[in-house]
Formats: sequence, structure tokens, C-alpha cells
Amino acid sequence: MAKKILLSLLTALIICSLSVQSSMASGLNDAKLNFTVQPSQNIIVKPAGKPAAANLDFRVKQSGTASDSIREPMDVVFIMDISGSMNDAGKLDSAKVAMKNALDHFLETANSKDRYYLIPFNKKISEQEGFFYPTGNALNDLGMIKEKVRTLSAINGTNYKDPIKKAEELLNGGNTNNNIIFLTDGVPTFSESVKKRTFNKVVDEECSWWGLNCRYIYKSVTENVTYIEELLTARDWYGNSYFVADEYFKDNNNRTYSVKNNSKDYLPTQISIRSSILEEVKKLVTNNIKLFSIGFGTDKDIDMNFLNEMSNYTGETAIQAGTGNIGDILERISSSVLKPSITAEIQIDLNPFNGKVSLAEGSNAIQTEDNIITKQINFKYDIGKETISELDFSIPLNFAEEGKYLFKDNH
Repeated sequence: MAKKILLSLLTALIICSLSVQSSMASGLNDAKLNFTVQPSQNIIVKPAGKPAAANLDFRVKQSGTASDSIREPMDVVFIMDISGSMNDAGKLDSAKVAMKNALDHFLETANSKDRYYLIPFNKKISEQEGFFYPTGNALNDLGMIKEKVRTLSAINGTNYKDPIKKAEELLNGGNTNNNIIFLTDGVPTFSESVKKRTFNKVVDEECSWWGLNCRYIYKSVTENVTYIEELLTARDWYGNSYFVADEYFKDNNNRTYSVKNNSKDYLPTQISIRSSILEEVKKLVTNNIKLFSIGFGTDKDIDMNFLNEMSNYTGETAIQAGTGNIGDILERISSSVLKPSITAEIQIDLNPFNGKVSLAEGSNAIQTEDNIITKQINFKYDIGKETISELDFSIPLNFAEEGKYLFKDNH
């Protein structure tokens, strides 16, 4: 039997705590963000055996003017895909030219305390492929990155997780204005992680005295292993491509154990790879790092929905580009990084509801271990121009039991 839930808000009160920080040293003194919020409906019908679902609908009115001022130092990590597909249709050469122009844009506006990094990636990243430690001279670092980009070559698969994880590590403890520009031409196909696993481990080998008829001796163990998930491209008789999945792990003796080999049941592997990436992206939110994503290719090559999901967590969006406009897209994103902005963080404390309210799936917000829903949004300002705009967005919630749920302002 369906039951009803009453969802209430105190009139004219914001249900969230709002913290605002500026990426400018000055010049945003008259910039304002006004929030209003209301439930998507006041009475929710709870289906039998399922939670009730409703949204908290926000409207943000942005206003004010950014004056011309010297910006605060920033950190920027350029993450560039050099997987094998970048060799197709001249994409690598187009990306190199676009990156050079974007780096020139940053050179024109560089602050002496800026920090710039480059992380090229395919299935792996290594410190030899990028510049993980700035010299302390922003102009010199940008010049080094330009030269490195010029010499890059493309090979192997696509691993989103490791370069994002490395970028988060590099940006930790640096300047307060942190940005990642992430360029890829494909979907993620590779992930490596450490997992605890129980398995029959090879602990010895017995052979006859002449070295033949060998057999392994196994022992059941539970230990941390290096777990690999990979999507590979196969083709049918008609030349159509499709994914197959490989999963395997390595023990502490570097011996390999197969879990899945060329399996057509690739969706669980794909979901797992993407989930591990989103876990890294959520760490960016915790450290106030903005992620600007570029999908370089056609709808067949890339998944813009997933790239948008990644960027939206950090309050930004993803943009699709082709060889004809990759330069314009990178320049647009570079200009956006350099604009004065306000980062607004919305927090909703669910602790008063004793586990009866949770964040619904499909949201670009985060529910922390402390039971706080957090969502970040970045608002840009053009220098010398008055900005007046409105933004609507929703945070979906699930309600486990019938009752009255009252959200209060935490200010």
C-alpha cells in the first residue's frame, strides 16, 4: 500500500549552508549569489517496498561586476590523452597545435607563483612522460610543457583514473585556485587498483627428477593484489567493433591469475572502471579542484555524458571538440580558467533524519561519510561587465519511511 510523506521547508529559508570563496585577490566585492530553494512537491507518495523520491529545487541568481585586478596564483594540470586512437585522423597533431596555443594564452597572463603541470596518459602514466614538479618559474614551466607536448607520440589504451589521481596529489597543498584541463579522444578502457582478495595462490611447484610433469602447489590465502580491468576492441565477421573484457590480478610475487578473458559480458567491467574514476573525481571536490573536460572526437568515439558527469561534480561542464575546432575549444576553456569566479558549496546535513534520507543515484552531488550532501557550482564573471543570470538545478533525495521531513537553515 502506498504511503504519503510530507516534505516541508521553512518559508524563505535556505536549507543549506553556503560557503563562498573567490579565485580573485580582489575585484569581486559587489558580486552576489542569492539562493532560493523549494521541494519538488510537498507530499510524496511512497511506493510499497521502495523509497519515496523527491528533489530539492534550487535557483541561484548571480549578479555583480568583476573589476580588472591582479588575480591570485593558480595551479593548472594539463592531462592529455596519448592513447593509440589519437593517431587517427590527425587528432594528435591537431591536439598538439591546440595545446601550444592554449599554453601561449597562459604565458601571456602567467603569475610568477603559478604552478603548471603536464600529465600525458594512455594505459599508464610515468614521471618521465610529464613534468610533475614545477621549477618555481611559471614561464619556464610552460615553455618546458610546450616542448614536451611537441614530442609526444600515441600508443596503447585509455586510463582516466591514474592521471586524475596523480593530478589531485600534485595540487594538494598548492595554490587555492586549482584546475585540471582534461583532454581525451576515447572512453576509459583500463583501470588498475589494489584489492583484497581470497584465492588459491601458487606457493610451490613440484616436478619429476627429469624436469617434466610439473604441477603447482596451491594454498588458499587472503591478501592485497594488483587488480587489472581492461576493455579490448574486437570485430565481428562484418567488421563491426565491440568490446570484450579482461580481468586479472597479480599476487605479491607478480604471478598473474585470470578472472575474465575476452568476455563479451563487458558491462560489469565497464561499470567498475567508471565507478573507480568517479571515486577519484569526488576527491577533487573535497579539495576544491575544478575539472574541465574535452571530448575530442565523434559521438561514436567518446561518451560526453560520462565526461559531463565527471566535470559536473566539480561545478564545471565538458565540451565536445573535433579536429576543426579543438583550438577554439581549448582557448575557450583556458579563458574560463583565467576568469574571476565564485565557487559556491551547498551542504545539506542529513544526520537529523537518522538514516531515513539519502542522496539518490544520478546526482552530481556527493554524500560524505559524515552524512553531509555536498554540491559545488562555479560562477564566472567577465572583467568590467555586469553579470546578471539565473541557474536552476536539483538535488534528488530518497526517503525511506513515511513522516514529516523538515529542512532548516544552518546559518
